[in-house]
Amino acid sequence: GKLRAFSRAILMPGWVNAHAHLNLTAALGQIPGSAEQFTDWVRLVIAFQRRLPPEIVHRSIRAGLDLLAHTGTTTVA
Repeated sequence: GKLRAFSRAILMPGWVNAHAHLNLTAALGQIPGSAEQFTDWVRLVIAFQRRLPPEIVHRSIRAGLDLLAHTGTTTVA
């Protein structure tokens, strides 16, 4: 085979996201909150999830996977 040199590059493994909520990608920018009101925020997240139809959940997961791939994430759990 042909050997190629990439003098201004680095070869490294992809990122790992070991805690992903891909089904909540659709929630980006939709749920306000702060650390001081964490319990209230969690309730809003749960309510948001319950309102999502299955098709939106599927699209949300797909969009989340696309975002992860775009940022170099190769492994998701």
